[in-house]
Amino acid sequence: MANKQKILTTGLWAILLLAMVGVVAGKLFWPKSQNVPEVLFPAANFALTDQNGQAFGNDRLSGKPYIAAFVFTQCASICPKMTAEMSRLQGELPKEVQLISFSVDPQRDTPAVLKQYAATHKADEARWHFLTGDRDAITAVARDMKLVFQDGSADHPILHSPRILLVDDKNQIRGTYNSQMPEDLKKLVEDAKYIAGHPGGKS
Repeated sequence: MANKQKILTTGLWAILLLAMVGVVAGKLFWPKSQNVPEVLFPAANFALTDQNGQAFGNDRLSGKPYIAAFVFTQCASICPKMTAEMSRLQGELPKEVQLISFSVDPQRDTPAVLKQYAATHKADEARWHFLTGDRDAITAVARDMKLVFQDGSADHPILHSPRILLVDDKNQIRGTYNSQMPEDLKKLVEDAKYIAGHPGGKS
């Protein structure tokens, strides 16, 4: 009887030990799947013009993840920081991640102006595209990306969001990040690397 009790006790301890090992393993490995950037909403479809005067639509990005920012070349407030961060990301993110800078001042930001702006920021034109178009088209893109902006005047500059968006290879928004916040930018890099390494949403 004593031996039977001893075997039962040993078995219970073995089960408990295995359970504890499972908990520890779960803490070590499970968070990766929990931290997968979730799908937030569909990204915008668009047909605009790039810095080379060429037609550029979201179809050019099919199967490619990208990050997007809304800026304008004469902006003196948040845009310099946003574009500087895009330049940094160009060098830090995997080559398959594209970068898109949408101009919210299309009347003044012609392809030629954007071409010079791209050169100033050492943009790799193979993956960093500066887009312009008519006012209604730009407004529609910003609206669909859930980043509204307000037109400026002689006395008031254009107001727009400081956020940078992460879009996956299926044209889905996977994250929005404040370009003025270091913690957000660190998270953007982590999420973009994850998305680039898991095409098609594969885990």
